Amino acid sequence: GGRIFVMSGQVDLERDAPWRADLLRLGPDEHWLLVTLHHIAADGASIGLLMADLAAAYNAARQGRPPSLPKLPVQHADLALWQAAWLEAGEAERQTAFWRDTLSGAPARLTLPGFDMESRDDSGGEQTATLSPTLSATLRAPAVGEGCTPFTVMLAAYALPDHPPDPPPHDVPESSGGGATRNADPLYDIPQKRILQHLVTETPVRVSALRGLGAMPNVFALECAIDELAARAGRDPVAYRLSITSDPRARAIIEKTAAMASWDPDAPSGSGIGRGFAFARYKNKAAYSAVVVELEAGEEIRLRHVWSATDAGLVVNPDGAINQLEGGIIQSASWVLKEQVRFDDGVASFDWETYPVLKFSEVPEIDIELINTRDPVPLGVGEATAGPTAAAIGNALSHALGIRIRDLPLTRERVLAALLRD
Repeated sequence: GGRIFVMSGQVDLERDAPWRADLLRLGPDEHWLLVTLHHIAADGASIGLLMADLAAAYNAARQGRPPSLPKLPVQHADLALWQAAWLEAGEAERQTAFWRDTLSGAPARLTLPGFDMESRDDSGGEQTATLSPTLSATLRAPAVGEGCTPFTVMLAAYALPDHPPDPPPHDVPESSGGGATRNADPLYDIPQKRILQHLVTETPVRVSALRGLGAMPNVFALECAIDELAARAGRDPVAYRLSITSDPRARAIIEKTAAMASWDPDAPSGSGIGRGFAFARYKNKAAYSAVVVELEAGEEIRLRHVWSATDAGLVVNPDGAINQLEGGIIQSASWVLKEQVRFDDGVASFDWETYPVLKFSEVPEIDIELINTRDPVPLGVGEATAGPTAAAIGNALSHALGIRIRDLPLTRERVLAALLRD
């Protein structure tokens, strides 16, 4: 038996032919023919013709006869010669004059929303908007009349001298989980709360979203502050959290995680080995998750063990949920300990040397438990552990060294500077 696959792929036109064929032998009687084509050599219609010819040739070979393919009335070389003669007869000048006249006065490059004219590449930016049914219909009408897409209509609108103004910068509303303010509202029973947001609308470089938007830095700041409040009150951090938490599901998660880690409220601080606790409910409406981190602060910060319990409501695939939670823990640890963009007359972080991430050898042992998995309502586990992990690392480092570091990432240089200041 055999199969034929035609694929698009990367081809270096300066060194390679615009197509190649590879025969894979999967067994004595099973082969796959892989044909890779550059778009310069074929389009969608051409691929259909090629597949038909290959199939006819393959069936003929199996029957022991030569293929019977129709003779082409015109070859590609004939088309190339005809086009060259057509252009040499004066068509090239006519076409050039037509487009010069048609495009006279057109902008050389449109400044589209989200696009940085000073950027080093042409990858562009991204702006997301939901169009009303009325506006969608208004865009489709001229698109159908001109035989183009609604995107082309919007692009043409931006080419007009008085094109529509760019939409004002805005943040994700709280009804959708919040953007910069995500998880800024503490879930604890705090009677007096004030949340201030400063939306930066212009930056020197084009930026994009961090996973979880504002949740991780907000939970880091909030949960580190809760630990400091517990210290001022002379309370154990876990007991203090329970004293200001009435939500029964939140209390269950806090108690379960502390039990998993055999939390010791009397563990001495400043020994170089520390434990930290943190809790959050992602977006204040998704999964509840708490994390305990044990680390060692020596030449480098080394994570030794992480415990976490999560209440995500109904869980259909526990293995998938645990994988998601573990991934959030590892990525958050990488953010907190390693990741930062450096600038030197522009962005200077372009590879793993200039933008280091957590290595496999630095991943700690992780224990995850799911509770309340038979609740009828699923809450979702995406990004649930990122914030608590970051804050638990910050709290564990404070417990290990006896000082509080509020800036991220917690690099060796930043820790040494904080120790010298202290």
